[in-house]
Amino acid sequence: MNKRLLVAAISAAVAVPATAQNVTVYGILDASVVQTDNGAFSQTIVNSGYLTSSRLGFSGSEDLGGGLKALFKLEGRLAFDSNGSLGTSTVVSAGGTTSTGMGIFNRDAYVGLAGGFGEIHLGTMETETSRNQVNATGFNVGLATAAFGSSFDAVTGDRVANAVRYISPSFAGLTVAASGFQGEYNSTTSSSSASSYNGTQFSAAYASGPFTARIAQVNRQAPLGTAASVGRAKSTVFGAGYDFGVANVSVMKYTFDPTSTSSDNRSATVIAAKVPVSAQVNFIGTYSLLEEQAAGTTFSSSGATGKAQVLYAGLTYDLSKRTTAYVMTGKLNNDANGKFVLNTGATPAVNTDQTNYAFGIRHAF
Repeated sequence: MNKRLLVAAISAAVAVPATAQNVTVYGILDASVVQTDNGAFSQTIVNSGYLTSSRLGFSGSEDLGGGLKALFKLEGRLAFDSNGSLGTSTVVSAGGTTSTGMGIFNRDAYVGLAGGFGEIHLGTMETETSRNQVNATGFNVGLATAAFGSSFDAVTGDRVANAVRYISPSFAGLTVAASGFQGEYNSTTSSSSASSYNGTQFSAAYASGPFTARIAQVNRQAPLGTAASVGRAKSTVFGAGYDFGVANVSVMKYTFDPTSTSSDNRSATVIAAKVPVSAQVNFIGTYSLLEEQAAGTTFSSSGATGKAQVLYAGLTYDLSKRTTAYVMTGKLNNDANGKFVLNTGATPAVNTDQTNYAFGIRHAF
């Protein structure tokens, strides 16, 4: 009997650490059939992440006592439509689709502490501008703003590495966040890789009943081995929204402001709406005005300011709390100097329009 009691006591002691930590495995699988027409380039494909970015993640927390918790998050992109491994996303080009990615957990990978003071995170995380773009419009970044994704935000992309972030608790509806990121490039040789940049970022979000407002900014410093003015840039997001009951409407403004005259000044103005049609059906739509000033050549012809208007519209049907079917269409009109691109299309020639049509299924687990 004593031996049995001893074995039971040891088993209970060993089991405590496993039960003390709460670990969640979660993800989103979003697949669709998309037909894209650029004029010279037309293609029908199965795509991943049209409505919401596909992902696989692990998150967890451990109660440390005294109101303090340890936490972590590991999340990576999934290009499962093209047999891409964890950490990949689908890119469409005139030559077909390719899966690209850097690292397994290339969306978020951090560890931290949480308590009455708020939260502190260390690792790789979404930029404050990207996080607030999504929260301001309620849509996936690529869907809401076409090329206004990680390629359009030329400051850091949509993630920063080697970062420390603080998120405050809510004070009467106001939450603030601030972080810094430090490059690991330890040579005096010039480098413009993402890991070589230093910078800071902040955001503030306010919510009161149906009204929300937010602002965010990322400031990037020059990489090691370069002049102070080279590579410096900042991006800013302003957003506000109101839920009228019959419709949830939001407005967002994004600007990219480089200090180098050889870089591209870019901006995007977005109006988004979600209208409940029934208990299961919602109409969603966005209108965006994109602009790149004359110094840029990425989305405009050299020496001229390029602009584009983008319209997305569609219906979502909730089959359950976790599964949604959808149909969407996108239309992009470039002006005489613009060469912007939809979220599933290859870069068109200057003054070329673009359309796409999609129907798909999104499942969250």
